[in-house]
Amino acid sequence: MPGSADILVAIVDDDRAVLDLETYFALGSPTASGSRFTGGRFERLGGGGGHAQTKDRFVADDLIAVTLLSVQVPPPIAIQILEGDLGRDLSAQLRLISTDIAIGAEGADRLLDNGGPANKAWGLLKACDGVGWVTAGKLLARKRPKLIPVYDHVVQCVRRSPDSFWLWLHRHLADEETGLRAALHRLRRRANVPADISDLRILDVAVWMRHRNDHVPWGVRRRRARIAAARCSRRVSQASTGQESPGNRSKPRFRSRSEARSSPLKILTEGTSPGCRIAEPVAA
Repeated sequence: MPGSADILVAIVDDDRAVLDLETYFALGSPTASGSRFTGGRFERLGGGGGHAQTKDRFVADDLIAVTLLSVQVPPPIAIQILEGDLGRDLSAQLRLISTDIAIGAEGADRLLDNGGPANKAWGLLKACDGVGWVTAGKLLARKRPKLIPVYDHVVQCVRRSPDSFWLWLHRHLADEETGLRAALHRLRRRANVPADISDLRILDVAVWMRHRNDHVPWGVRRRRARIAAARCSRRVSQASTGQESPGNRSKPRFRSRSEARSSPLKILTEGTSPGCRIAEPVAA
């Protein structure tokens, strides 16, 4: 099976990625209102999270921006972020992170690793009631879009790696041999993506758009597994009592994976592929 870095490069280099970016960000449209994807305004709402006057503190625009990505900060936590000690603690970590440093650049790993300010800020947010790892990451991606990727269950499913996604992605973007950074630059030119949209966001949107319709959430797969197990148990019981007949046997469904191995993109078309294994990450 191709490695997940190969899958990312294949997605980014595929012609479909150009159309997906144009659709998501309403590129070529006079305003972003031409897109049905509200996330196309995530970076730009209110001047962006990295605006000079508010780059080191969360403001109301940041909390609204994450709702465009289908998550919401619980009201009590929102108040703590905007007016309480939590907001001051987060600001202390943000001040240690330049808005110019990008993931894959020298020194970025120290910011992302355990004990680094980005990881500490992520931990502060994730520890709050009602703020999971997805929402915590999206809040930080709003403030540091060059360094912190938008990361959710769909993207996690595609990348198929058990370690920290931030550090994993940093290594692949820092290593020119993977071709991931070069592929992102090519996609930016082909789709004519504006400069204020980061490479990370280009990657996220390309991957998310590619896999969103095929991704099967963990809860759905768990329910399907329970149903399948119950059916299997009934068949075993019927067979043991001589009640099974050819009419109530289900045909086995086997499919060769040789074709899937030939291209990284083939795996993403399978829907319930082994890639749909969602578990909370050890770290962001």
